[in-house]
Amino acid sequence: MKKLAIALGLLFALLLGLYAYSGGFQSIEVKEGRSNAYLIVGFRHQGPFHKIGDKFKLAQELGTELMMYRDSAIGIYFDEPGKVAEDSLRSFAGIVIKDSTQAKAFIGFAKGKGHEAELMRIEAGNAVYVDFKTSNPLSYMIGPFICYPAIGKHLMAKGDEAKKSVYEIYTLSECTYVFNSGEAH
Repeated sequence: MKKLAIALGLLFALLLGLYAYSGGFQSIEVKEGRSNAYLIVGFRHQGPFHKIGDKFKLAQELGTELMMYRDSAIGIYFDEPGKVAEDSLRSFAGIVIKDSTQAKAFIGFAKGKGHEAELMRIEAGNAVYVDFKTSNPLSYMIGPFICYPAIGKHLMAKGDEAKKSVYEIYTLSECTYVFNSGEAH
């Protein structure tokens, strides 16, 4: 019985350490500012948001082959979990590009490989956001459970819930969670 208690204690300590290393205890600061406009090429996804990873991987791989992908990807989330059935949630995974010439090249290249890529735009706007430091794949799973409630609480306190787009900007060292007044289309 004592060995079981020790083993469970060690397991708990290990999990707690992993949670801390993945950013679970970092302080969250909700910021306000003006967001940039973005051009993004990538792929639509319908279904649970946590299953969008393959679309990101495909966008990054194709972008790398075309020497377009640098270090940032964007996920756009059109529906609110809990208000829309999980299998009907709509989102978009893509990479940031410079211009329409790159968009045409990416879309054509993807089509040649049997994939339907699209160009999306996020308009600049007033934004509420959180920068969340990431250290491993678990960080990207923990972040939404910490950042979105903080942003929601901030918006509710201000009486400002009407944002036109929700997106996440992923880099190698952080994920920025954004509620923006600029439209994503």
